[in-house]
This record gives sequence, structure tokens and C-alpha cells, in this order.
Amino acid sequence: MEALPGTIEMISGGGAYNAADVESFIGSHGEFSDKTTPFTVVSIIGPQSSGKSYLLNSLFGTNFGVMDASLERTQTTKGIWLAKCIRPSILVMDVEGSDGLERGEDDTSFENQSALFSLVVSDIILVNMWLHDIGRLKAGSLPLFRLIFQERKKLEPHQTKVVLVIRDFDKESSEDSVIKQLVRILEQIWRSVNPQLVLTDYIKVTNRPDAKR
Repeated sequence: MEALPGTIEMISGGGAYNAADVESFIGSHGEFSDKTTPFTVVSIIGPQSSGKSYLLNSLFGTNFGVMDASLERTQTTKGIWLAKCIRPSILVMDVEGSDGLERGEDDTSFENQSALFSLVVSDIILVNMWLHDIGRLKAGSLPLFRLIFQERKKLEPHQTKVVLVIRDFDKESSEDSVIKQLVRILEQIWRSVNPQLVLTDYIKVTNRPDAKR
């Protein structure tokens, strides 16, 4: 995959960390290389070909490669890519989609590792979901949530903000009921792996009511 202007391949599809490119990228933006200046890292996870890169470009003015659906619905983002938001002090990570045919049904090691990497380095994680996938297993990212929740308890008990972005919201669905269902599912997953801990001490779940398309 060729890098578009303003983007770099941070971690290859094979899992290699491109240290030289990352250091050069950070060094070219003084706001990130200055260790005394705080900045925010935003990442996105979710199913392959669900419009994650397009969403990031729309929200943050980045230039990540997007799928051309007129050609073929195949994998566009391989590995993890990095770009700077048009607004100051925000780094944006575009993460390879989960549940992709290219890696095979049983090869989930990279998606697991990339989800954990995002958890550790991100201040905000966007989870891109189709409305019709809520309640499904893989398409609804439930295995990824389980993995993230298992590992989150090993970190300090401050809140990581998880923003659920629901795509293709229809007029027949109730926004309140969908949000309640999602929160209930996440609370059930959390209790199953961390029965002695409180979800809200570690994870702050929110939604974007203005992102319904």
C-alpha cells in the first residue's frame, strides 16, 4: 500500500515497526517532538471495509487511503498508519480492519495485537460499527472488546475513552435503545472477564449522536 501525502506506515501488515519513519514524522512536527507539550492520540478499530479510513478523513482532515467500492470490496488498510489531524496536537492512527478475508478465518493474531497496541497508546479509541451488526459476534467486534477488557485491567485504573460510532442508523431504530443495548453488552463482557472491577473505573463509553451515516 502506497503512502499518501501526510500519512506514514507506522506498523506494517507483517507487524514490523517502522521506527525511522515514525521518528522522522514526529520530528517534522514540533508539537509532537516537544516532550513538554501534551497531545492526544486517536485510533480507530472495527470490521474491514466498514468505512474507518473515510470516517477519519471526514472527522480529522487526514488523507488515509480509502476503498474504491466500484472496483472491489477488499482490504485497503494493511497494518497501522499514522497522520496528523488538521487541528493542532492530535495524532490519528488508522488500524487495519478486523475479520478480513485476506488474513483467513483463524488468523486473528494481528488484529488482537493491533487492538491492544491502540489501547495502550491511545487517549480515545473509535469503534466503527454497522447498526445491523450490533449483537453479532465477530462483526460486532465482541472478541476484540473481550480482549481489550481482559488487558485493560492490567493498566492503571484511569478511564480510556471508547467512542462507539454507529453507521447507517435507520429511522426504525431507537437511538436510546441501541445505546442501552450496546452498553449492556459491554458491561456483560466486562463482568465476565473482570468480575471484581467496575467498568466505569477503566472505560468511559460514549457515542457520537451526530455520526449516524
